[in-house]
Amino acid sequence: MAYNWLLALGLDFDPAPRDQNVLKAAIAQKKIEWSTKGADPMNGAYFKYLSEHVDAIEGDLFDEAHLSEQESEAQALVYSLLDGYIRTLGGTGTEISRQRLETDVHKLIQRNVRKDTVSGIRDWEYPPEKIVVRAKALGYTVVDGGGGIIGDEEAKKAYEPFSKKTRWAKFDGLKALQTFGATDLYQHAFPDKGTAAKKEQSSVILREIKAIRDTRAILHNQEKTDAENIYNIAVSVFANYATRAEYDEYLTYLAVTTALETAKDEADLKGNSIDDLSFAKAVASVAGAISDKSQAKLIIKGFCIAKKIAVSNASESAVFCRFGHVNKPSSTRCGICGIELSVTCPSCKKSVATSQNYCACGAPIGINIDKAADYCNEAQKLIGVFDFMAARSQLASAKSAWPSLPQITAAENCLTDLESKIGAHVTKLRDAIGKKRFYEAKSLFENVRKQYPGFTLSEETLIRTGMAAADTALAKARLSVNEAERIGYYCEALDASADCSEAMRYIQSHKPEPVPTVSLVVDSKERKARISWDGSPAKGSISYLVVRKEGQPPIDSNDGAEIARTVQLHAVDESIRAGHEYFYAVFVDRYDTVSTGVQVQNSVLILTEVQGLKAVPSAGAVSLGWHALESGSEAEVWLEGPGGGKIACTTSNGYTHTGLTNGRTYTYTVKVVYNITGKRQVTKGVSVSATPVDTADAIDDLHITRDACDKTRFNLAWNEKPGLRIEFHCAQNRSQIPETGTACAMSELASFSWPVTLIDRKLGKATMVHTASEAVYVFAVVRYGSTGIIGNNVRCNSDEEVRIRGISIVNDKLSIRLDAPPTAIGFLVIARNDRFAHGIDEISHDGGQVRKQFVRSLFDKTGVLELPAKDNCDYYISVAAIYGSFAEPSYSDPTEQMFSTKQKDTIYYSINVKRSFFSSTVTITFSSTVPVFLLPETSIIYGIGMVPVFSGDGIEAMRIPEQEINGICMIELRGTLPKTKNVYIKAVPVDDGFGAYKLKSGSSAKIS
Repeated sequence: MAYNWLLALGLDFDPAPRDQNVLKAAIAQKKIEWSTKGADPMNGAYFKYLSEHVDAIEGDLFDEAHLSEQESEAQALVYSLLDGYIRTLGGTGTEISRQRLETDVHKLIQRNVRKDTVSGIRDWEYPPEKIVVRAKALGYTVVDGGGGIIGDEEAKKAYEPFSKKTRWAKFDGLKALQTFGATDLYQHAFPDKGTAAKKEQSSVILREIKAIRDTRAILHNQEKTDAENIYNIAVSVFANYATRAEYDEYLTYLAVTTALETAKDEADLKGNSIDDLSFAKAVASVAGAISDKSQAKLIIKGFCIAKKIAVSNASESAVFCRFGHVNKPSSTRCGICGIELSVTCPSCKKSVATSQNYCACGAPIGINIDKAADYCNEAQKLIGVFDFMAARSQLASAKSAWPSLPQITAAENCLTDLESKIGAHVTKLRDAIGKKRFYEAKSLFENVRKQYPGFTLSEETLIRTGMAAADTALAKARLSVNEAERIGYYCEALDASADCSEAMRYIQSHKPEPVPTVSLVVDSKERKARISWDGSPAKGSISYLVVRKEGQPPIDSNDGAEIARTVQLHAVDESIRAGHEYFYAVFVDRYDTVSTGVQVQNSVLILTEVQGLKAVPSAGAVSLGWHALESGSEAEVWLEGPGGGKIACTTSNGYTHTGLTNGRTYTYTVKVVYNITGKRQVTKGVSVSATPVDTADAIDDLHITRDACDKTRFNLAWNEKPGLRIEFHCAQNRSQIPETGTACAMSELASFSWPVTLIDRKLGKATMVHTASEAVYVFAVVRYGSTGIIGNNVRCNSDEEVRIRGISIVNDKLSIRLDAPPTAIGFLVIARNDRFAHGIDEISHDGGQVRKQFVRSLFDKTGVLELPAKDNCDYYISVAAIYGSFAEPSYSDPTEQMFSTKQKDTIYYSINVKRSFFSSTVTITFSSTVPVFLLPETSIIYGIGMVPVFSGDGIEAMRIPEQEINGICMIELRGTLPKTKNVYIKAVPVDDGFGAYKLKSGSSAKIS
């Protein structure tokens, strides 16, 4: 194949450069680029061809005759496309639009040159200014502004649905919504929910509209008729999904036509023309309705064509801020609200417009700006009512969402100014109101009003009402001759205003009556004591105070710890500690005046056993653990059986018994010793058993793959030492499964998992059946009596949306192959070195976590997802499909697989070719770093002209079955290779079709 060197190098051709230094520099730069792209799975052959012909390129371009030929050929290739587009745009006229040349024509030619696979033109970028030069060479006069043929038809077609309104006559009755201050049925049903109302179910919306109709049924005016008509139309709108979708389309029509009418009004005022800002505003309004800015531009263009409105050429250059304000293209901040027009994404460090909800990497941008603006708006409202503390909280939330929002600074300045003037007084005022100290509140309010005359207070009526009620009660108390009655009136005054000084002085001089009786009930198991009493006859607002003291009864309300302050006739002490003796008393509190106490006759003393006792076996040892002991107590550890006895006494929460025999079961009893007022008391004790084991036997390399023919059958594989008793279990909750290598009691294992039934079980291989749609986690357990050693767990789901077909190392990267759902737009991959991710929302930097999103087009091109790989690491891979859009994605359940790059036996192979006149014999020799090794099932493939990158790129010449090799293995390949040049041979493991190596005849490399 022959390529045009000028186009392949991206050089100009009209005229071509004659300076050899310029040519050499271009060749040297492209030589590096082509060599790095030689392994590209889609275009590798093209770049490899160019790389191998660098000498020919240099020779042709340094020769004037050949350079002239290349120059003429390049002009013919490019101008054959370009001239046709220019003449189509110019039509039969003599003038042509510069804008259309530099936009539409440029896009068309670049789009078509990319499709060219034989000339080299696809690597050449055609500058827009060259298109203008070519148009002039063809005899056209290039003018600024004006329209053209290209794009007009598309614009007319985009506007056409909005030029006809007869289709929507069925909704004319909804004009009556204006009677209720609504613009659509959603706002009519939920006036306070805004756009969120559209997420409500149809039945819920219809129910609300019916309720509105019913409330108007008793009327006899136009409002009743309108409500009835709206309900009747709503019944048809929300009858099913299709009719509701049609109504939503009608709302879009209304929004778009309203924006077009506004644009027409502005155009009429400006001589039937639309300038930059008006055009940009119209695009923003239409894009808000259809969520597609490109389509919005076409609709506006089509509208202007239909209405014969002149459009400015620069209209599409306007830049919008997050809040819809229009700015010049050179602006970095909005000239109206001050928000940045673009920022650096904190996640991927790329520039992204703040008008976008999310960056392409998924990081929230515009969404956070909206949150910050909402917090600012709420803060401004709170500042308006002088609630400074709440306003500060809202501004802190705004800063957390988007710290550079200009409105934050403006709100903070306003808040700081007001706080400096009246902040301290307002704080005291609100505190006084909250505590019902209305006399104090009135004085503070008057002081604030003097300093800031514009100050208002919504609780002003509450202050006046409280003071009036207190004054009325005081007057009655002064006239009363009965002491009990007088106390009652003074209590009423304090209830109305807690700072009524006259009432407080009188009440403080009269203690309330104590409770008549008190009783005690103890729950030793729950460590609770319930204290009950009869109500006090004291008048006024009273509460009961329960006081506890250790060792002896409380003398007064300050002698001990306050357990409860309540208006109920009982209280529960839930803070009882074992080994401590407690006494209780109950007091009556009336406006901070406390009665004498009534003591509980009995005390509380609870002795509890050790809590949470567990025995964790390991190699030659058993570790006992329990919850922390009560202060002042200690634990005694006893070994039961022959040779047993007390082996430890400790105040810690555990003890490890070493020097034990693996496989033998040991039983321990742990007792708690308390020292109460100098007397030693010991509990009976709690027992537990464990069997020491060798935890190195854990099955830590379990893999699982779904059967290609039956999605309910799964193939398990693991490395297994002969003689071990291995069981398989599964659980629904992964977090309950202990870590790999943990020794666990089989009784505890049964609390969260169940055994797996295997079929076709062999040494290190088996099959299981899983039919349920829910995922389960399968793991191996090496059984030693009552103890099991937990292995790694793998996820199993018969209804996975994404399936990992295999993971391998390709070119020093993790290469993940998938069976992918056709509707997925991309994939999310999370890789950790310590465990599987807890979920797709997990974002952390521990465990060496790598989190990356892939677009579907990249996967379709390469067939794999690639991540960086390190040697001697375990990788826990989770892959989820992405649906919807990257801005607002939804995810499938993740599928998971473990992959290890830890050192294994390395297998080498070399290829030797012996050629003869009639045929060639290829000998493939396999060897390893160890004398005896397992050769996996291997496919011998070949490619012509290039090394096959993947197994699918090559043709299989033969397949070598899995076998154990002692020493070396030599395989001969006769007569199956084509008799042609440039045949490249490669060996690929069948289970790992994406090999990591590219081999030529006679070379050798690893295939481990």
